[in-house]
Amino acid sequence: MTDHDEPSDAPPASKLSDPEVNGLVVEATRIASTGDIVEARKLYDQAVALCERSQLAADQVAIVRGWADIERTHGHADEARLAFANACQLYRASGETQREAETLIALGEFERTLDRHTEAHAAYARAREMYRRAGDQAGEAAALVNLGDAARQLGQEGPSSQAYLTAAGLYKRVGNPRGQADARFKLGELYAGSNRELAEQHFRRAAPLYETADLDAGGANRYRISNPLLPPVIGDCRTIDSYTMGLVALREADALPGRVEPDLAEPAAAPRSPSRLWPLLRSLVVMVFVFAVVGLSFRALLLMSAAQVRAVLPVESAVVLFLGLIPASFAFALTWALGVRSRLLQIIGAAALCALVFQMRGALRDSGIGDIGATNSDSTPAAASASGASAGTLVEQAKQARALAHPDEARRAYVDALEAYRRANDRPGQITVLLAHADLERALNQPDRAIELYALAIPLYRDLHDRAGEAEAWVSSAEVERMRLDPARARDALAKALALQRELGNRAGQSLVLVTLGEYERALHRWQSARDAYAQAAILYNELHDRAREAEALLTLGDSERALHHLQPARDAYTRAQSVYRQLLDSAGQAQALLRIGAVERAAKRPDVARRAYSDALTIFQQRHDAAGDADVALNVGHLEASLGRLDQARAAYQQALAGYQEARKSARQAVALRSLGRLEQRSQHPQQAQELFTRALDLDVRGRNRAGQVRSLRCMAALQVALGQLDPAAESYTKALTTNEPLNDLVGQARLWRDLGDVNARLARVEPARAAYVHALALAERTGDVAAQRAALTRLSTLLKSSDAPRASEYASRAAALQTLKPAAAGAAAPAAAATSAGSAQAKARPSR
Repeated sequence: MTDHDEPSDAPPASKLSDPEVNGLVVEATRIASTGDIVEARKLYDQAVALCERSQLAADQVAIVRGWADIERTHGHADEARLAFANACQLYRASGETQREAETLIALGEFERTLDRHTEAHAAYARAREMYRRAGDQAGEAAALVNLGDAARQLGQEGPSSQAYLTAAGLYKRVGNPRGQADARFKLGELYAGSNRELAEQHFRRAAPLYETADLDAGGANRYRISNPLLPPVIGDCRTIDSYTMGLVALREADALPGRVEPDLAEPAAAPRSPSRLWPLLRSLVVMVFVFAVVGLSFRALLLMSAAQVRAVLPVESAVVLFLGLIPASFAFALTWALGVRSRLLQIIGAAALCALVFQMRGALRDSGIGDIGATNSDSTPAAASASGASAGTLVEQAKQARALAHPDEARRAYVDALEAYRRANDRPGQITVLLAHADLERALNQPDRAIELYALAIPLYRDLHDRAGEAEAWVSSAEVERMRLDPARARDALAKALALQRELGNRAGQSLVLVTLGEYERALHRWQSARDAYAQAAILYNELHDRAREAEALLTLGDSERALHHLQPARDAYTRAQSVYRQLLDSAGQAQALLRIGAVERAAKRPDVARRAYSDALTIFQQRHDAAGDADVALNVGHLEASLGRLDQARAAYQQALAGYQEARKSARQAVALRSLGRLEQRSQHPQQAQELFTRALDLDVRGRNRAGQVRSLRCMAALQVALGQLDPAAESYTKALTTNEPLNDLVGQARLWRDLGDVNARLARVEPARAAYVHALALAERTGDVAAQRAALTRLSTLLKSSDAPRASEYASRAAALQTLKPAAAGAAAPAAAATSAGSAQAKARPSR
């Protein structure tokens, strides 16, 4: 971590290009150093405002990033957090991905100093994702190590292990043996108290890597001991050095200790003679033993006598780790062991320390005493330890089996591991296994099994009073319920997650659940519910000072309002989003907001205002040299011209969009432009050209494996065939679309396709196939709560059966009439406004489509 006593990262004047900005920053820093932070902030705000007016983006981000450290140094957590967030947003706006990721790492470390481990974990996760997208494997590995540390601090062994393992693999790819060794060493520490065998494997793999990295004393000084589950190191570092130097002297002299008197007092300083060191090093040797061999647990050690230990440890190890007495205070031993081991690492090197650990562990294992490191057990500590170690090994076997595509073997290993953790009464272990097993079942498309596993994990979280973990489990459960096409259960699970996050007062957690809920309701075209969720999320992001996510929530809020035909609220939301993006210097975000504003104005029959919005967006895209953005503008201009009946101008705009997408190599967007051209040609009474365009779009979607695009292209082809009276080919196209759509879990889309297929069969006088299709559409509409779609299906069924089954037709008509008074849950479901974003996209900055 950085030294928080000095604002070393404050922006030096030499780095700022504008003299006036320089002066303000220097004076603000000087005043802050006197303790008058309020006055300093005023100057800081003036400097930032001046940068905004003068468009000095580099100066602005340097100031904001440096100010975060000043606020942190003065202990102003909220202000520091806000400055970190603003710096990240500015780096994002300027495309400096690496600097943004580095700032997120600094933010994570800052949150950890405040014991806000959940927030630290979130910052590290965002940094990792940024490095991953940028293809920076070294940066991703470093972020993963931090992520693993944070997960470990939260008691999440599974995620921590996965982070360390992935980091080790990335370090191997980039040729960094020291990074790989550090990750392996952390894995050994992680498993030291629960799975001795697995821990040994990781320690054993770390030792030669340290040797390869040629870590001498100077190199080892850079290694950071990080074990957040243990108490912080206490005591005078000079005393620790005295202990450690004495231990090294004994090791080098190969001296054998004599009898040890039971004196546990700490020495003021260690004597120089090795023969006199042992009375002073009793606590030290036990500390090192407890920490390196037993890890986080020491109950099994209490079952062993000193004679047993001496009998199993060889002479060389006994010199270093003589266990004549067990100290009375294990808390003291653990805390001092951290400091001692850190100093040992610096003095004798990591490879030697690893070798020492292996030797001790091997001697204890060979002695037959059993596993060292106890957990609670139904019988004895030793039995519990054996269960924990066995479970940990089984979990690793399951992971390996899954990696080798042997799901049945992985399932068996997870089941056995769960039983072992149950015998050990280890609830966190059980949760880890259940979540990993559920993840496997989800990957295998077995949602019923996954739901059962989450249902077992949730009560365990409650037993541990871990409401945050329970909330995450409910969100995962909701995702699986969505796979099962059960909207009611998914909605209920998200509601429970939201309630838990509110009980915790976790606004970040609440906003995440709300956005997830909004995305889900949006996919079901339940625009009212989606609007409410996004509106709440936008408020929370504003309170959290997360302006970028606030803007994203505002965009999706506007989309929901527009789908409900609430044009003024949509306009307001988009305008607010544009303002936030402008403050963040995020030109891409501004352009997306402008495109949406243009769509609102088009719907409001204000073409001149829409054109101005599109023109402003085009200016931004051209400044960014964004060919795909230019094409987005052309596509929207085409929609505008088509709505005005100016078909030639619309055709030219669509062709321009197609050329732009081809230049940008955006195949999915090319298909969108082709479908737009096809609909235009169909409208212009050019069916052959329309068919060719729809076929080209379908071909692009198939080659791009874009199922959603394939469904749209097939629907366009079917609609054209119906218009031409080609009903049998139309029925075939709708059937293909249904088959293609099925894996997408798109209930709304499926209902619409079944309804359309029913219409075609009804026109062909195929009563039974038409009835079956309408019944399918009705069932899906009932599951999604779409009142308008239910009423449409019932009305069609009544009309279809009027002559062949009058009683049933009357029943359907009565049900449709009863629904007439209900407010449609999916108002605006077919609104073209919703098409301004890519289908299925949950990201606010998704490019507009139709």
